[in-house]
Amino acid sequence: MKLVIANWKNNPKILAQAKRIFLSVKKRAGQLKNVEIVICPPFLYLPELSISRSRLKLGGQDCSWEGSIPLTGEVTPSMLKSFGAEYVILGHSERRRYFQETDAVINRKIKSALKTGLKVIFCVGEDPRNQIKKGLKGIRGGVMPQVAIVYEPLSAISTQKGSLVVPAELRQKKTLIQNALKQMFSRTVSQKIKIIYGGSVDEKNIKTLLKETEMDGFLIGQASLSSSRFLKIVQFCNRNRRTT
Repeated sequence: MKLVIANWKNNPKILAQAKRIFLSVKKRAGQLKNVEIVICPPFLYLPELSISRSRLKLGGQDCSWEGSIPLTGEVTPSMLKSFGAEYVILGHSERRRYFQETDAVINRKIKSALKTGLKVIFCVGEDPRNQIKKGLKGIRGGVMPQVAIVYEPLSAISTQKGSLVVPAELRQKKTLIQNALKQMFSRTVSQKIKIIYGGSVDEKNIKTLLKETEMDGFLIGQASLSSSRFLKIVQFCNRNRRTT
């Protein structure tokens, strides 16, 4: 089953619009049995959307770690879970770039999220082997099936031209990530971890990505803010059930 994640980032600007997009996707989601759909809206929209999530899963776009230290403005994993979130995105390239999040900070967040019972969408970029080694340090293999690895190269993020990464490169990156996971844990564990792609995926390039790569799912940014565009992506994934 493919995993398709909508990352709305800091959009849409008003709750009414967020609800319209969400309900439009929800209306069709019940018919799509071969794909798992996760919507990651801004934190403030989670309470409203959790009321009517149905088959759709909800996720946070980030979280802090749990602990006794006061962290002004932060949202903890337990807060996300209390509002119906089952997933959380951690290590996104924008968090690393604009908020200077280090691998050590991301590792602490991942541990806290997993301990709270959230599934983790762990993003890595041009140096996936090193980021995986540091980001997953000290995590037991038994909980790793609750982690999905997102490969998101900086060169392909937020472009207007669609995916800039050729399928052959994506297959190579997936193999590299699998080998890194195998070295840290085991072959059995590595085979249970979904490896997905996030890099300007849209309704125009999804056919090629599905046909010519072996990714287990996709992290969708801009295209997920249009229910019609996002549903086209999800429908293609629903028809293509092959996973590795």
